[in-house]
Amino acid sequence: MSLVAPLFCACAHSYPHLTPPHVPFTCSVTKKYFEDVGMSGLEERPLLFTSFMASSADDTPLYTQAASYDALKKVLEDKLNEYNETNAVMELVLFQQALEHVTRIARIIDQPR
Repeated sequence: MSLVAPLFCACAHSYPHLTPPHVPFTCSVTKKYFEDVGMSGLEERPLLFTSFMASSADDTPLYTQAASYDALKKVLEDKLNEYNETNAVMELVLFQQALEHVTRIARIIDQPR
């Protein structure tokens, strides 16, 4: 059995007042390209990937998804404390949007020039 039917059911369940031609664009794209993931997997938060949360045995950074905002916040607070030990102290408040921006900035900085 294809996973498209359950996805459509999930989309239809989320939008019961809409008929198939009017189901939101995200549902139709999900059915077409991400049938093995499902809407809940695509809407799962946080949808952030970092290269500073995990590393391989030879200390090569691994590009992985952040499991939760709490885990991401703990890693960034540890890195901030490490920075503050050797540099001028920065007292930053790491709220959710700040966490998201830091991961984006880190990804941009990691790109080869």
